[in-house]
Amino acid sequence: MHSFTREGHLVLSPLTETTPYSPGMKLQLQCFSPEHALKDLRSRVETDMALHNGRPPKAAVIISCGARGVALYGSEGVESAIFREVWGCDVPTVGFFAGGEFGPVGLRTYLHAFTTSCLMFR
Repeated sequence: MHSFTREGHLVLSPLTETTPYSPGMKLQLQCFSPEHALKDLRSRVETDMALHNGRPPKAAVIISCGARGVALYGSEGVESAIFREVWGCDVPTVGFFAGGEFGPVGLRTYLHAFTTSCLMFR
């Protein structure tokens, strides 16, 4: 959990009960909102399309954090509509909501939260 001081400083609780933060430890803070999430998703789908000469995938598997969907956007199908719009057609797609998503950052794989991961078959 975290909180803010009166001066606006961010106060973080320990990572776990037995794992405190230590000097030199790297932290990555995220700015998260429905608007940021949709802008980032659209950008990534558009980049993927550009890398594949504007060709949509033949099929896709979409795995989203359970905190996304109606909980974040207030209605169903918001993210799938972005995929459909950018792809320009209906791509056979399956998916589900999960409690965490595995995905790469650089050359390493991490467990993420509040993300949408998409496996595209070409």
